[in-house]
Amino acid sequence: MKTAIVLLFLLPLHSFAGQRVELPSFEFEVNALGAKEKLEDALLNPDGFLERFKPTGATISDKKVFSNEVSFVATKSYLFLSKSVYVNGKLQVKKDSRNCLANFSGYNVSLKFDSSDDLISDNVQSLVADFCVKNVTDKKMVGFIYPRIFLGENYSSVVGPKVINLIKIQLPNLITAITEEISLMK
Repeated sequence: MKTAIVLLFLLPLHSFAGQRVELPSFEFEVNALGAKEKLEDALLNPDGFLERFKPTGATISDKKVFSNEVSFVATKSYLFLSKSVYVNGKLQVKKDSRNCLANFSGYNVSLKFDSSDDLISDNVQSLVADFCVKNVTDKKMVGFIYPRIFLGENYSSVVGPKVINLIKIQLPNLITAITEEISLMK
């Protein structure tokens, strides 16, 4: 009986693979002629903004971009210990306005980490974001991004939050890379 009671208290501490963790939303705007069309082009042909993307939160080395994939080695130090992990994100984009307000175009953007080191893929399956955008004028687009993380199969309550934070702090840099790419497109 005591064992059953202890198990009941431990169950809520377990995270299941694929569990969804909502992240704060972002608002952005781009001032460029045809910005909405350029966003679609940038998302469907991501190598340009992936090249511009500057990961942070760790010492980054060996960054590579190939088509819709970005990879790098992230080294993080805690006190006197350093740990390096290989991060590989594979980007998939679909047009999808279901999670957007009326008059907004939508894109479902997914960055999957299953080819990363176990420390990453065990804790985070993917980062998924809905991009909802609309042209305010022919030279100005506004957008909202609704991101979430899906936990990996072997999520650890010790390491997992650090991995989630490392992924989460990349969002502003990805948005900056996308908006820069759009602004430079002709």
